[in-house]
Amino acid sequence: MKNIKYLLLLFIAVLTACRQNEPAQDSSDKPEKHFVKTAVAEHHTYTPGIMTSGTVHASREANVGATLPGKVEQIMVSKGQQVKKGQLLALMSGEMLTQAQIERNALEKDYKRVKRLFEKGSVTQQKFDHVKAEYDASNAKVQMLKKNTEIRAPLSGVVTDFLVREGENYFFSPNLKPGYSMTSGIVQIMKINPVEVRFGVNEKDLPRIKPGQQVKIHITAFPDTVFSGTVTQMPELLSTNSRTGEVIAEITNKSRKILPGMSASIEVITKEESAVFVPLEALFRPQGSETDFVFVVKDNKVNRKPVKRIASQKDMVAVDGLIAGDEVITAGKEGLENGVTVTVKNK
Repeated sequence: MKNIKYLLLLFIAVLTACRQNEPAQDSSDKPEKHFVKTAVAEHHTYTPGIMTSGTVHASREANVGATLPGKVEQIMVSKGQQVKKGQLLALMSGEMLTQAQIERNALEKDYKRVKRLFEKGSVTQQKFDHVKAEYDASNAKVQMLKKNTEIRAPLSGVVTDFLVREGENYFFSPNLKPGYSMTSGIVQIMKINPVEVRFGVNEKDLPRIKPGQQVKIHITAFPDTVFSGTVTQMPELLSTNSRTGEVIAEITNKSRKILPGMSASIEVITKEESAVFVPLEALFRPQGSETDFVFVVKDNKVNRKPVKRIASQKDMVAVDGLIAGDEVITAGKEGLENGVTVTVKNK
């Protein structure tokens, strides 16, 4: 029995010694495994849109007044009334016109008398020319004062405001109302069918917009309606501060429910283009950087590439810097560097 115990203890001692003599394995020698998910960059066509905001304006506006100061005797229209070009809007006091007409009538008699004498050869050409010039000047003065007395619409539109009331004296004193024309006048008229929507566009987007191009316009006051507009005017210069220019689009407004001053958001519809798309989660931006990157996998090796965003469609991003077929990492990017070996597990 003692021999068996002795042999058992000897066996255990030998086994322990053998294990102690085995070389220890360094866990640091084992390469760290990186498991990632990937997606393939694909070539797609898309319609890029330009989104911006703007303001509704009348397509034409005028603050109609007289060329001379005077008293407003009568206003012939009401606020909100539709008027036609040439329609009588207001009457001014006519004292100066009456005086000018009396002077013109007296000169007309002199002119007719001198003309008869001139035809008979009783007065000189110089005398006749002098009287005729006085009569013509007097007649022109009457016509000018008549126009000043009868205030007529220079365009067809809607009466939007009265700047002087009946019985008040009118003086030409220009004041600026932000966003509109000078406020000096008697009656304000605006053409609101069609209306204009004016919006700023950045210099990099301007080459993608042309006159006649269609735009989708969302008026804030009518959130459930999309209005169709047409670009009618491009900017002639840009702001030196914002580097933007004002583009004008027109909207038909037969119902007159779209009013000047309303706010709007605009989507410019541009021509179809093509680009390479990757999932949004494939992009990352290192802290402190202003550049987007993706990890491209080839032969299980990682290559970090910079990319530039072009457009977005739902959860996909069009980028410049990749080619169709590139395999990009969408999950497991943490701790990756160039040249690292990864294991793709997409299931």
